Formats: sequence, structure tokens, C-alpha cells
Amino acid sequence: MINKKEDSDIPAVEAGASEEKKKPRRRARRRKAKKATSSGDAVAQAPAKAPAEEPAGAKAKPKRRRRRRRKSPAKEADQATEVKAAPDGAEPERIFGAGILDEKTTAAAETPPAGDNASAPPEAAKKPAKRRRRRRKPAAATPAEAEAAETPPAKAEAPAAPDGKPKKRRRRGRGGRKGPEKLMLMNAIDPGEVRVAVVEDGSLGEIYLERTKQHLIAGNIYRAKVTSVARKLQAAFVDLGVGKDAFLHASDTMPPDGGSAEILKDKKPKKRSKRLYKIEDMVKKGQDLLVQVTKEGIGQKGPAVTTYHSIPGRFLVLMPGLGRLGVSKKIQDDKERDDLKKMLKSLSPPDDLGFIIRTAGLGRSEEELQSDLVYLMGLWEALKDRAKAAEPPAVIYQESDLVIRAVRDAFTEDTSKIIVDSKEVYERVRDFVKSVMPGELAKVELYSSDEPIFHKHNVEEQLLRLLGRRVELPGGGSLVIEQTEALVAIDVNSGKGKGAKSSRDLILKTNLEAVKEVARQLRLRDIGGLVMIDLIDMDDLPDRKKVEGALKDALAGDKARVRVAPISEFGIAEMTRQRVREGLQRSLFGPCPVCGGTGMLKTAESVGLDCLREVKAALGNGAGRVELTLNPEVALYVANRYRNNMMQLEGRHKAEIILKGDPNLGAGDMAVRTLPGGERE
Repeated sequence: MINKKEDSDIPAVEAGASEEKKKPRRRARRRKAKKATSSGDAVAQAPAKAPAEEPAGAKAKPKRRRRRRRKSPAKEADQATEVKAAPDGAEPERIFGAGILDEKTTAAAETPPAGDNASAPPEAAKKPAKRRRRRRKPAAATPAEAEAAETPPAKAEAPAAPDGKPKKRRRRGRGGRKGPEKLMLMNAIDPGEVRVAVVEDGSLGEIYLERTKQHLIAGNIYRAKVTSVARKLQAAFVDLGVGKDAFLHASDTMPPDGGSAEILKDKKPKKRSKRLYKIEDMVKKGQDLLVQVTKEGIGQKGPAVTTYHSIPGRFLVLMPGLGRLGVSKKIQDDKERDDLKKMLKSLSPPDDLGFIIRTAGLGRSEEELQSDLVYLMGLWEALKDRAKAAEPPAVIYQESDLVIRAVRDAFTEDTSKIIVDSKEVYERVRDFVKSVMPGELAKVELYSSDEPIFHKHNVEEQLLRLLGRRVELPGGGSLVIEQTEALVAIDVNSGKGKGAKSSRDLILKTNLEAVKEVARQLRLRDIGGLVMIDLIDMDDLPDRKKVEGALKDALAGDKARVRVAPISEFGIAEMTRQRVREGLQRSLFGPCPVCGGTGMLKTAESVGLDCLREVKAALGNGAGRVELTLNPEVALYVANRYRNNMMQLEGRHKAEIILKGDPNLGAGDMAVRTLPGGERE
């Protein structure tokens, strides 16, 4: 049992406790501290309650708060000196509190208490009890955990699945994740047209179209005759035998004599000098030249030609007369470029022939390049013999058709399949692939389903969207594309604009989406020439630089030559794209017979006013009868809207005005017929 003090000791203890209360304590201590009622070994009597008797071996509950609490000195002394009765001959068991004693409490505890507690051991009163940290006992380990703890893990294992079997980790890397499926689809079963589409994961990446009636000549080499030399233009016009004369600029003419003398005249070429040659110094009227078409004739313009020839192979491009070796500009890694140049030099090509390694030659072996080199050299020797025997104008070399060009230029190692819907074209593709790259022959397949191949792979729907003026962007913006004779104008609109926190973020986000889609549209529509992109105005220079960089990155994969100028202060991005042939829109559409290609028509009101002016002019010249023929809808509008005006003119001039409707006339067309006064049909 716990010993008690006498009543005479209580006031002194309470006084000491009240003095102790006057000292400042922490805010948390003030809210939860209890009034001290006893000190030493005594238990406070009324009005304080006696502490409850604790059973032997009981442990105090661990405190939930992490902050350390200070208890009242009286309570700490009580906890520090509390003694439990022990059996005879055994040392009494002391129950220590969790508090920390300060100096005054320690001094009070060292003083032996009066009364029955005098027989207590002096050590219990001299030293205060230290705080013990109570740790929670860990839960009992299962047999499996105990065995795992004893056995050191040699290697990390995959996490277990719900069924108990270990999960297989996905292998990420080159062969872990399946790449996008890239297909080359050839639609050649329809008469008079061949279409080739490159589809990557269902999205249209490239589209090529060729019709038999178009008679494309880009890439062909001709023995032509110079018809005229324009000194002011620094250009010459040559006859190819295709209708319009071709345009040859001085910059496209190989000095000093056009580069064909050793072929056509069996003469050694003159030595070149570093000076700039004028067109009249290089070519003369009536001279024969070996020219290659670089651009199809578009509109009223004839084709463009050059005397710098280039004949493409699978991995190399032959450039006769230059004698230089190089690597495609699209291969930008310096180490790869150096390795390819060394490999090309090791093939020992002739000094008078130049060669360029194409992007398709990257990663090819020396034997593959050597095979392509021998093929191109043999082809050039055959072309020279043909050029010497031909009479101008004559075709010396004809570029392959679309089917062979697509396999040669657009087929890459990551192409999964080449699917052809025509049996005849399928055999041609197989023969070409077998001769050039026999290892890819298994990728050529014949399509035999009744459903059209472009409908099967959702290409037809994507083609229809390419024909519109407006292109929607993912973020709510849009593009408006207008093609003219001189340039292509593209306007960027923000639209609803969603997914941005501020106006600056919205403008930047819309412009970034726009330039990526512009690059895609230019490639798919095959738009060339000067392109002006009217971006949303950006005040910050870093934003303009970011959009400009995104445009260049998006155009990096374009096979046509592209030049991009810095974005101006007005938010205009200027660029040029190589134009080889007519774009998709000009290939599929013709000029409108009603509007003449302007896209605009006169309103009915404008046509009615024109009718009044024509009638006044005819009646003023003495006409007695005026017949107006209009579109039926326009004629009805004019008869109702200008009836009174017509009646006044008839009464004033004693003439007759007749309106007729003809559905063959356009909404803005009008036909006027006049008869002299008094004459009737």
C-alpha cells in the first residue's frame, strides 16, 4: 500500500505548489496540466483527489503527442518517489513516471519525508527517476517472414500477383515495346490513276497521286535546243518538245559551256574559273544542251530545267560533272557523316562523277553501296550513248512512275508492309524489291478484299478533310489555308481556346499546335513556293523563338527543301518549300466556270443595278426593244425589286423591256440583246 502523510503537512505542500504555479509554462501545458495536490511520498487530501492505486507490473500508456511535455514539480516528485510494497527480503519496486524533474523537484525528492516513509531506502529519495522510452513491441512475425529475415536476399524478385505467382516485368527498350505500325498502301486498281499513301498507326503521313493524262516530266533528262537567250533575265529558253519552252536560269547552268560539251560534241570541257559567268557567255541560241526538269509547268508558267544532273539510286545519288563526294544534309550527326564519307571514298568512284549518300544509305554496308554505285555508273554510260545518237528535242532519261518512286524513296526499314490492290502492279513491285532489297520481299502483299483499300484503312475520310480551307486544331484553334498564284497564306485563329491558364499560355499553346499542323498540311497537300503563316501576336521574344524552333523541328522530316525565316515583329513566319509539281488541290480540282476561280459571285442586287444601267445605255442609243437574260432566281428578284424603274424607262422612251430566265447562266451572268426602235421579232 502507498503511505500517506499527516494532515499538518498538507498546507505547506499546497503553498509550495501555489508558488510553483505562478511561473510561466507552455501553452500546451496550461491547457492540460492538473492542479498539484501533494508532494513527496504523501497523497493529497481534500479538496484534491487521491491518486488511484496502480497494479503491479502496470505500464503507462505511450503518449500520442510527439512534443515533450513538462509536468508540475509536485506531480513529478510524486511519480518519482512512489514505491510499491514488495515481498519480505526483496527490494521494493519503484514505479517511475515519464516526466523530467527540474532542480526544485530534485531537491524536494532528496529530502527524506517524515512519517512512516522514513524506513524507505535512501537511494530512492536521492536520485530522481529517468524517463524511459516506451517502444511498441513489433507484431509477431509469421513463419514465412521469419524465414525470409533469416535468409539474406540474393536478388530482387518480381512482386507477387494476387494469385500468388510472381508478376513478369515488362521489358522496356528497343524490343520491349511494339513500335507504331507503318503501312504503304497502293491503290492502282482504278483506271487512269495511281495513289500511294503512307499510314502510321492509322494516321495519314504521306500521300502521292499520279494520273496518266497529266504526263508528268519532272526528273526527266532531255537533249534540248536553246530557242532564245534573255540577257535582262539572265536566263535562256529551251525546247523540250513538250509544248511550252522550258526556263533555264544562269544559276542553274553549269559553267563554262553548259556542261554538255564532252557528251554532245566529243570535246574536252573547258577549265572553270572563279568568276561569275553570265548566261550569254555560257549558252548561245541554237545550241544543244542536256537538261533535266526540276519543276513541272504550273499554270501559265513552263517547266524549269537545269544542266546540273542528278540520277537517284537506292542509297546514292549520281551527279555527273561535279566530281564531289558528299552526304545528305538530313544526316546531321558529325560522326555518322564522317564514317559515310570515308566509306564512300573507299569505293574509289571516278573523278568526273560526283556521289551523295542518301538518308536511306545510313547503316548500309560497303557492299550495298558498292552495288548501287556500279548500277548508277552503268546507267550513266548508257545515257551518254543515247544522248549522242538522239536528235533534239528528245527524251534521254525518263523518271520512274509513281509506284517505283514510292518504293525507292518512301520505303524505310520501319515500314511493316507494302499492300497493293492490283495484281499487275503487285508483280512489278515484287520484281523491283527483289532486285534492290531482296531481304524485304516478304513485306509485299496483295490486297484481295472487295472493300476498297483506302476505305479499309480510313484513308479516304482523311483525304476529304485535306481538301477543305479550314483545319481544326486539338486545342480549339483553327487554320485557314488560302492558295494563290504568288504565295500560300495561312491564318492561325485561337477559336474557343481551352486548356490554358492565361492569355499568354493560350497564345503560345495555339501557335505551337498550329506550326506542327502547318508542317503536316504542307507535306500532305504538297504545297510549294512562298508560304506566309500569320501567327497570333506574341509579345515575348522567348515565345517567338520557341514557336520558330517548333516549326523547324516539324519541317525536319520533309523531303522537300525548306527554308525558314525568323518570325517578324508582326507575328509573320515566312518560309519557302520546294515545289516540284502541282499540289494536291490543283491535281484534283479545276477553276470554277462561274466565278472564274475567285470564289466570289455578284449579289442579285448588284446584277439588278447592272441591268438598269445596260437598259438605260441601250435606250439612250435609240433601241426600241431590250431583252435581258438572267439566271431564273436573279431574274425573279430583279423583276420584283426594280419593276417600277423598268416601267418608268419604258414610258419615257416608248420602248419595251423584257426579262428572261435561263438556268444555264450563272448567278452573276447577264446577256443583253437590243433591237432598233419599231423593230419586232
